[in-house]
Amino acid sequence: MEHFRTSALKEVVRTLTGIAGIEGVAARRRWSYSSGHLPAINTHWAGEQIETEHGVPGRRMQMRDAILRVNIVQSTADSPEDDPPEYQLDAWQAEVESRLAANRTLSGPDGKTSLARDLRLQRTETGESSSSGSGSGSVLVTALFFEVLTHHREGKPTHPLKD
Repeated sequence: MEHFRTSALKEVVRTLTGIAGIEGVAARRRWSYSSGHLPAINTHWAGEQIETEHGVPGRRMQMRDAILRVNIVQSTADSPEDDPPEYQLDAWQAEVESRLAANRTLSGPDGKTSLARDLRLQRTETGESSSSGSGSGSVLVTALFFEVLTHHREGKPTHPLKD
């Protein structure tokens, strides 16, 4: 059985796949896309706080407050002056926010298996990188950080508990 983080990342990729204009969505920390594969989205876990309740070992409840990072990466090559890539990044960001808000418990396609109790946007960051190794010159990155809350029995991170 997969750790909840693996299952949740797969669900995030499924949820974000199909956004118009995005060439690919992947669960990875680095982007190594060639210019023909941009714009793209990559997602990974940026960190996690775990709190364990007092009680009988093995039966205690653990609450996880994980930070999901979603990067939208776009090449700056051939960007027209009258339509800067920042405008398109904003549109994709709105679509990412909308799709994840609609699936805030990270339920699978059947809508029955909730992997999280809640998912909410925490903050965003924007930047430019010229050392991406993508072969496409510099890229613009919009990073969205989502707080993902879940809980499970101690030692069983593969089985999130329902409310």
